[in-house]
Amino acid sequence: FIEYVPIILILLALLENAGAHYYILLGIAVAIIVGRILHAWGLSSQAGSSFGRYYGTVLTWLALLTASITGLVTIFA
Repeated sequence: FIEYVPIILILLALLENAGAHYYILLGIAVAIIVGRILHAWGLSSQAGSSFGRYYGTVLTWLALLTASITGLVTIFA
């Protein structure tokens, strides 16, 4: 959480300030919330690899990637 969420929150604030579309911002925010909940559930349910840990990490990375690409498109478009 401490590694990725602050970066994504800063990116969301910058995207909102740059005028990114509301639904893109909402999608990124929902993805990060669901991803972090899944990851926490996966960590608490069993040791080692689990469904929640895997897909929670994937959603977190997708949120970061989407926010980064949206930022680049917003700046250079």
